[in-house]
Amino acid sequence: MKAIFASQKIDGGGNQSPRELANHFYYDIIDLNQSWENVKAKKQVWYMNDNIYHLLKDDREAFRKVLSYADDIRIVLNFVMGDAWKDSILVDFPVKQIVFLNQIKKSEWVKKTHNKRHSLIPVDVIKPPIGLDRFKKDREYKGYRIGRHSRISLKYPKDPCWIYDQLNNNRFQFSFMLAHPKIKKEFNFKYYEWNEIPVQDFLNQTDIYLAIINPNTHEQAGRSNMEAMAAGCCVVVENRDGPKDYIKHGETGFLVNSEQEALDIINKLTVSDIERIGMNAKNYAFNNFKISNWDKVFKT
Repeated sequence: MKAIFASQKIDGGGNQSPRELANHFYYDIIDLNQSWENVKAKKQVWYMNDNIYHLLKDDREAFRKVLSYADDIRIVLNFVMGDAWKDSILVDFPVKQIVFLNQIKKSEWVKKTHNKRHSLIPVDVIKPPIGLDRFKKDREYKGYRIGRHSRISLKYPKDPCWIYDQLNNNRFQFSFMLAHPKIKKEFNFKYYEWNEIPVQDFLNQTDIYLAIINPNTHEQAGRSNMEAMAAGCCVVVENRDGPKDYIKHGETGFLVNSEQEALDIINKLTVSDIERIGMNAKNYAFNNFKISNWDKVFKT
């Protein structure tokens, strides 16, 4: 048996990636919110975020038991790593590889790991997989359609309305998939419920993908940004975390250090700018966000 263990509780980017990986590589997917304690799998991939805390503490014995059945274990740490960098579990069992989704977290791991046994485990960075076939459709640019989809309101800035208030004029059209409640109350924009339409259709009617996030929130990679790039959107996102790995400012999108900077950039964009950067982003996505990049994890 080959199994990928992941949390399937919330329908968002954090668990969509392991589902795509399981389907592509023909792995059983095991929900860490359901019964997983008796799964016997020779090849195991653990795709973990905050559940790493529970596995190393509350569910430690069950975790050890399941690991004992494996002869090949891969750990994907989706941003949160807790004390995994020093935990004996990783060297007591055949952990062949640890994967992060951005360079920052890999560097943090390497910096913390002084135990020689831990440092022998190969550490890689692989971008989350995107099912790219959904985004092959040609698109038409109209120039000034600004959109965002985000399941979690906490990812919006503390004042989620400010930048839209500054941009709210006849030049721009706005659409959201599951908008922040304050935005819905304040503006007469186009709103969709989460997954009301396929995400590729939502992004194909978006020219500028604007995603300013709360300073207390982090994007390990930012799957929604990556999907927007695959759809050919001109992305305008925070200059930190995962996006720094795959956005080249002014070529495949824009990395901004403040909402004011984002506002200044958007106001200067022409339709030809948006189309050029959107197509660069799409080409980059199709060359770099492929599921086959994960062959080294699932086929080794």
